[in-house]
Amino acid sequence: TQSTWVAADYTSKQVGELKNILKERKVRATGTKTELLERLQTHDKGGKEALRLEYDVMSIADLKKIAKEKNCACGGKKEDLIARILGEAPARNKRAASGEGAAAKKKKKNVEGDAEVTAAAEAEEEDDE
Repeated sequence: TQSTWVAADYTSKQVGELKNILKERKVRATGTKTELLERLQTHDKGGKEALRLEYDVMSIADLKKIAKEKNCACGGKKEDLIARILGEAPARNKRAASGEGAAAKKKKKNVEGDAEVTAAAEAEEEDDE
């Protein structure tokens, strides 16, 4: 659940509490107390745009962790990752959403191939008769 403290209440919090609040919001939770306070206040004021700025300075590895936690696809460019994390893009690609991953695709291809082989064999038998 997201914290409901107002910005003025942050100054009385200890660093550990500030970090926990930031982690709840999936915002970078490192730095001095002043940096943490600024980040919280920016987040409170700006919503998605503040988060976008925060995510923009994060490493791709950290963004992938956040994307995984939010059940978003973890590949692609940094901008794509940020968009998925912020909910501005589909959480998963069409194939993943439909359950048709590589294994399902291969199985489908094998079944289609078996049907072609069977049809060819039947046609050959008819020609022999």
